[in-house]
Amino acid sequence: MALLKILASPISGNYSQLPAYALDEIKNADLIIGEERKTTLRFLAAVGCREHSYRLLNEHSTDEEKKELIAAVSSCGTAILFSDAGTPCVADPGYDFVDMCINAGAEVRSLNAVSAVTAALSVSGFYAESFLFAGFPPKDKQERAKFFNHMKNTKQTAVIFERPYALVRTLEELKGIGKRVSLSINLSMPDEKNYRGTATDILGLLPEGIKAPFAVVIEGKK
Repeated sequence: MALLKILASPISGNYSQLPAYALDEIKNADLIIGEERKTTLRFLAAVGCREHSYRLLNEHSTDEEKKELIAAVSSCGTAILFSDAGTPCVADPGYDFVDMCINAGAEVRSLNAVSAVTAALSVSGFYAESFLFAGFPPKDKQERAKFFNHMKNTKQTAVIFERPYALVRTLEELKGIGKRVSLSINLSMPDEKNYRGTATDILGLLPEGIKAPFAVVIEGKK
């Protein structure tokens, strides 16, 4: 299975600030995907990978070019998508490409996540030019019902957190919103796992009794 990793890069643009484990991942990747040629070459030089194979993806990329890029990702072992500065796909080009990769059967994971919010958004493939961070659902039963009703009615892509022991309960509550969701478990850890679909679909895929740190992205409208 093809693997696409979404790399959060330093907002300063100083790629030497990347941690050692991220540099190792970059050096071991088969393909690097950047926004602009000049910046991508500077990135590869900074991380000691001048000879690495690379491709470009930006707001000018056509659907046909994205399909060709997906084919390139599918034919290699691991590809890394990075932004000039910050996290790809969050108010940044790439979310639709990630969406296409997921639909094509690729596994998508975060790399060097600096925030669970932006990391979860970047691997979801959902529109994130703007989004709602809704935080944790209330514990009170009535307030909690209002919270999930708001998630049902909002047009924005939304990110929510909940405690590890409430993972299954949260998905059960999300069944009624009628939207696709992306569930990210153990973000940026070696055993990171991302699921996308309806809450019902995802519940059928989870190991029984699972308890783990997670974030949920609820799909909004473009």
